[in-house]
Amino acid sequence: MKILRKYIIRELIGPTFLSLIVLTFVMFTARLLKLTDLVVNKGVSLILVGKLFGGMILFLLGYTVPMSVLTSVLLVFGKMSADNEIAAMRAGGISIYKIMYPVLFLSFIISLFSIVLHDGIIPHARFNMKKIIAEIGYKQPLAYLEAGTFINSFSNYILFFRDIEKNRVKDIVIYEPQENKSSTRVIMAQEGEFVLGEKKDSFKLRLYDGSIDEPDSSKKASSYRLDFKVYETDLDFKGETKGIIEKRIYHMTHRELRHKMKELKNIDEKIDLAPIIIEINKRFSLSFSTFVLILVGLPLAIKTRKSEKSVSFALSLGIVILYYVFFAGGEALSQKGLIPVWIGTWIPNFIFMLLGGILVLRVSRK
Repeated sequence: MKILRKYIIRELIGPTFLSLIVLTFVMFTARLLKLTDLVVNKGVSLILVGKLFGGMILFLLGYTVPMSVLTSVLLVFGKMSADNEIAAMRAGGISIYKIMYPVLFLSFIISLFSIVLHDGIIPHARFNMKKIIAEIGYKQPLAYLEAGTFINSFSNYILFFRDIEKNRVKDIVIYEPQENKSSTRVIMAQEGEFVLGEKKDSFKLRLYDGSIDEPDSSKKASSYRLDFKVYETDLDFKGETKGIIEKRIYHMTHRELRHKMKELKNIDEKIDLAPIIIEINKRFSLSFSTFVLILVGLPLAIKTRKSEKSVSFALSLGIVILYYVFFAGGEALSQKGLIPVWIGTWIPNFIFMLLGGILVLRVSRK
């Protein structure tokens, strides 16, 4: 049995690491283009972008580790089954449980490591990423801006523009809600440019050839238009882009979350702590996703007897998607208070353990 365990684990190591690299790269590709744009077009420091890169990789590991182990198991055991190695082992008196044991044990160990990943490494990485993004916005505020989307990072203003190149923008619309919130001042211009102010966290937006729809205080739901050739407005970033960083619950470790719960209870016993309880349970539930995914995937690999990489990847993707559909559904029901938190966050693990147990029994009887 010792030789068999070594053989199985050795066969799994290579495909697991290869799957991990490929899956992480695929999931990171879209973000990589954004990071490249920050360096090439917006002049952000390569060191800061490198730190963002590292944080994103750590965050993605929470999803790619379970899927890469599952893909490896499907590939290796599908090949072993197709080559009749499983049948030969069973003919030699080795039960299916002994064949599965090394993989299930290894997946359980990975799940225990994943507790550290989900409860310590990932929250720390996400908080560091948030601080780096805020630092980019503070040191190079123009890098913080993105064309084609509504930007509400400024105090009192919401910005929209079609295109940005260095410090120049085109087709600008600025919305300025009034104090009574019953009307909004709208500024539109064909072109504009950002000019740094005296402070690093503020600057001016100089607009050219535009108009202002000014609310008429004497008449409700009425406004008048003013045209201009050149117009300047001061922009001031909100708190987080000034370096005022506050930890959200998904940035905290389990110990910090427990401390936060006690702190809120001391303030008022009636405060709803469900979001924190959901976050704690979610992390532990996701940590054991590797084990329950393998529990389902392992008998499926033996049963399907397919050794093709494309088949293994497709089957792995289908199992993972099904798991996260159950997970998202359970979390949503917990947030609405329709089912207890521990049931909602652990429901995919319960379902997959039951399904895995049924599949293992069916495979063992053949």
